[in-house]
Amino acid sequence: MKGVARKVYVEADSATETLSVELYVDGSAVALGSCSTTAGRLVNEFNVNRAGERFAVRVTGASLTKAVILYGIEIDLYVPASA
Repeated sequence: MKGVARKVYVEADSATETLSVELYVDGSAVALGSCSTTAGRLVNEFNVNRAGERFAVRVTGASLTKAVILYGIEIDLYVPASA
């Protein structure tokens, strides 16, 4: 049964480093954008609206020089009721 990933939330303290966020839907990558914090812990919200059966989130940083704290990743997923 297919669901719809409506939003992705990434809660992190990137210590001014830039993080790239990707959503994988049924094995295909969708770039969601990047996030960076300057004042500590922050929740970053990405609008997605992609249908699929398997979902995964990947957060990467290129050439990180500071410690990054990743507090959580959430996917707002809608699964319609079967008839």
